[in-house]
Amino acid sequence: MGQNIESGKNFDIVKRAFDEGHVIGNHTYSHKNLKKLSDMEIKSEILRAEELVGNYLTIPKLIRPPYGAADMRVNKIIHELGYFSVLWNIDTLDWKNRSINWVNDAINQVKLREDSIILMHDIHKTTVDNVSNLIAKIRDQEKQFNFIAYV
Repeated sequence: MGQNIESGKNFDIVKRAFDEGHVIGNHTYSHKNLKKLSDMEIKSEILRAEELVGNYLTIPKLIRPPYGAADMRVNKIIHELGYFSVLWNIDTLDWKNRSINWVNDAINQVKLREDSIILMHDIHKTTVDNVSNLIAKIRDQEKQFNFIAYV
């Protein structure tokens, strides 16, 4: 999210994640619901964030619209700007349930799906502290999982 990088506190995290091989995507500048914005405001949200992380974006460029809020108009603008939208099929609710319980909830959802894209938020300490626990539990499952950067 652009405004978190612009503050100067988090740019090192973006660079480190990129250097470690993680995919960097766009999450807009200020996390506004894109469906409630004008076309120009949508473009501004995306392009302002891109100015800050453009050197670290993958090809294809990925974006996760805040709240998963997109419609045909938003998707058209996203596509015109050269992005592919990525959403999730597992919401850990880590933003709501700030305890280790989100890990078990996520594992239960992973078990029910063939493919999973898991939503987590690195702004919460309980998520950062427990994401390795989630990954270990996923790897401990009987069925085979592959961790991929993007499709």
